[in-house]
Formats: sequence, C-alpha cells, structure tokens
Amino acid sequence: MRLMIIDDDDQIRDGMAYGIQWDNLGIDQVECCRNGKEALDILMHGGYELVITDISMPVLSGIELMKLVKEKLPDIHFILISGYKEFEYAQAGVRYGADDYILKPIHLDELIDTVTNVIRKIERQQEDTKNRAVQERAEKERLMKQIIQGQITDERTIRNILKEGCGFPRIDALIGAAVRSSHQEFRWEYGGEGWELFNKKVTEHLAGYTYTGTILNEREMFWLIDVPDSTLRIFHLQQQIRKMLDDINRRCEQNSFSIGISEAGYPKDIPHLYACAEKALEGQWFTEKGRCLFYQDCFGGCQKEIQTEEWNQEILQYIKEGNQEKLKKCLDNIGEQLMQCRKASVQEFFFQNMMYVTRKFERVTLSQEIRRQMDTSESFAECMEIWTVFLQEVIQRYTVSKKYSREIWSALEYIAGHYMEKITTEDLAEHLEISSGHFSRLFKKQVGVSFVKYLNQYRMDQAEELLRNTNLKVYEVAERVGIPDYIYFTQVFRSIKGMVPTDIRK
Repeated sequence: MRLMIIDDDDQIRDGMAYGIQWDNLGIDQVECCRNGKEALDILMHGGYELVITDISMPVLSGIELMKLVKEKLPDIHFILISGYKEFEYAQAGVRYGADDYILKPIHLDELIDTVTNVIRKIERQQEDTKNRAVQERAEKERLMKQIIQGQITDERTIRNILKEGCGFPRIDALIGAAVRSSHQEFRWEYGGEGWELFNKKVTEHLAGYTYTGTILNEREMFWLIDVPDSTLRIFHLQQQIRKMLDDINRRCEQNSFSIGISEAGYPKDIPHLYACAEKALEGQWFTEKGRCLFYQDCFGGCQKEIQTEEWNQEILQYIKEGNQEKLKKCLDNIGEQLMQCRKASVQEFFFQNMMYVTRKFERVTLSQEIRRQMDTSESFAECMEIWTVFLQEVIQRYTVSKKYSREIWSALEYIAGHYMEKITTEDLAEHLEISSGHFSRLFKKQVGVSFVKYLNQYRMDQAEELLRNTNLKVYEVAERVGIPDYIYFTQVFRSIKGMVPTDIRK
C-alpha cells in the first residue's frame, strides 16, 4: 500500500514520515509533499491508496485537494490534519469524503490508531470490490456461455448483455477467436498465468477494439471482438491477432497456443461464430501447433470427400500384388487428399480402412496397441504414420505368408510371440492340432530348416539385438530369450553367430 503525507511544516511532515514503522502497518511506500499543488500533480497519476494532509496550506488547501482528487480517483482515502481553530473545517472535510481527522499537536499513537482503522476500512472495501468482481465475472461467464451455446437467442437481450456486462458501447460486426493450448497439462483459469498473458497481449495488440474473453472450460477460451463491418478492417484485425499470437508464443518456452478465427457475424450469430472458430482449430491437427487458423481458409471452399471404397480397393490390390512401391505412392496420394477433409472423417477413415484390411487377410490382426495409438494420437502426421506402418507390415507379412501353409504360418507367429518361453515340437504340434511327426516334416519342407534350428536362430537374433542395444548382463539376455542355462546359451550363440556373446560388446 502507498501513502502520501502532505504538510508545509517540515518538522511535522518528517516526524510523521520517519517516526513510524509504516511497513508494520502494511504500507511499503511513503511519499512526502510540501503543498497541495505539488501533491495534486503526483496523485492524479494514480497508485496511492491513502493520503494524510494538512488542511491549511498555501496555494491549495487540504480540503480543496481532496475534492479535486476524489472527482477523478474516488477510491483514494484521506485523513485530515487540523489545528483546534480549524476543527469545523476538519468536520466539514469528513462530510466531503475524508475518512477521519487528527487535531494538532499530533500524537504518534493516535496517528497510528487512526491510520490502522482507515487501512482496515480500505482492506474491507478492497475485499468487497474483489468479491463483487468475482460475482460479476461469474454472472458474465454464465450469460456468455448461454449465448455461445444458443440458449439465449433474443438479439436485443444479447446486445444488452454485451453492452452492460462486457463493455461493448456499440456493435458493428463480431469476430470469434477460440484459443487452445498444445500442452496437455495446461488449464485455463481466471488470474492464471495463461489468462494474464493473453489479457496483457490482447490489450497491447488490439488497442482500439472492444473485446471480451470467456473461459468456457479448463481447455477452452473464447474471445469476441467487435470490428467495423468492412473487409479491410476485418483483414486488419485478423493480422493483428496473428501478430499477437506470434508474440505470445515467443514468450512460452514449453507451451504454444493456437487460435481459430471465425468469419464475421452479428450478435445473433455468436453460436455460429464459436462453431466456426472451433472448426478452424481443427486445422491444428493437420499442421504444426502454435498457429493462427482462419475458418475461411480451412472450410471456406469445397471440402474433399473421402473415397473410402475406391481407396480400400486400391490399397487391397497393391497388398495382394506385394508391390510396396506402388502402395507407398498410393498412401502418400491419399494422405494429401485427406488433409483437405474434416478431422473426424479422416480419423474414421484410418480406423475403418485398417479394419477392412484385417477382415480381408485372416493372418492379419489389428492389435489393441495400434488402436490405442490411433485413439491418442495428437496430429494427422501421427495417425498417418501409424496407418502407413500398419499397412507396410501387412504387405510384408502377406508376402511372406504366401510361402507357407496356414499351419506353418501359425507356427512362425507362435514362435515370434513365445520364443522367450520353453517351446517343444510337441507343444507346437498340440497348438496346431496336428501330430508332432507331421509338423516336423511340414516345417522342414516349407521353412528349409528344422524347427529346433529355426527356433535357436530366432532366439540368437533376438539375443544379439539385446546385447547391442541394452546393458543387460549376458545371463539376463539368456533368460530373456528362453535359454536360462548360461553355458548352453553361450554354446548355441557361438555355433550360430561365430563368436561368444561378450564379443558383441567389445
């Protein structure tokens, strides 16, 4: 809290300024002036909560000073100092708005008590003001949410809410701006870091415009900005918002914000403006984060239709042909076209196409992990990569599987999933529901090596991978690949790889 002491008597002024530990009362800055004229020039710049002033001063009396200050800054509090002969003036000063008065000679104990009482009054008023502001903001938020959600539709009512509750003196056209953070842990809250940053930058970059911001939930904030109904002025506003966003994102080291900008509309169109701004933000999913996205650019033209049946057939053809090069070109072409479609439609296509491929190839499965990755992906690029990798694996597996019967392909799949366990010929034959002798002959004929040799080769390939890329001890690697006998593992590894396991790490 800041205090100003005004008295033309140096001894009295300095005695009040330096004779009291003002910081114990919650006052962290004290300024002194010799007369009312000097004080007036300083006080009019704001920043002071409390003034202690002598009534009788040359040029400008304490009461005249108080009247002039309170016309512009009614929340400043005054304590008047007067002599006994000026007692009636002091009482009149209280009627004019002074909080209290002190008679000369001044006793510091009395001054401290008086100031303490006034400070308590100021704190109560500040708390009341804060509570009123919170209530007013909550009411404004409630009404704005109802307007945005289309629950309040009467245009006169909407205009009145914008005028009385949001400070719109007049309304020409409105632009909506939806703001979203890229940080998963970020939450919008009034008074929070993100809210304060946006308020500051909106004030800097949108000077001259009337605007209001509403936190709709912890993930969404929506701004309404009034702009003259002119193509040039709307374009200028859009560019100012873009500059503002760039400025904000430069100040955010571990976070970035994107803004979706609606087309222009009128108060009755606010729900539509919000929907447009939200749709524009979908563009963030297709591009890098931290961008200003305009509804006209994202949805102003004709949207591409997803050619589901045609693309499914084309993908299926290249998989059956085993033509990886044509498949890649096909996926790249589809990806370019998907970037001109709606986010929800694109996500649906990716999932449905993978399900379609899974149904067409009985030896292909869509794992829960792939489904989880697709559901949690945060961008088009991530979804595209998951989808592409899945189809590339499908064509590789299909190409390989054509060389084997259903039984042997199932055996190879089983080995890949259970090589770290104890597996015998009898176990696999039982799993395939055929005799062990028939299985052994079938395996050797189609794979070219015996089951045991193939299993050992597979295990040693996995062991080499672990030895090269982890810090596991050799005996731990042996256990991981299903051969817990360290000596036997070393012998098998040397016979297949031509070196002992420890040579891999030299």
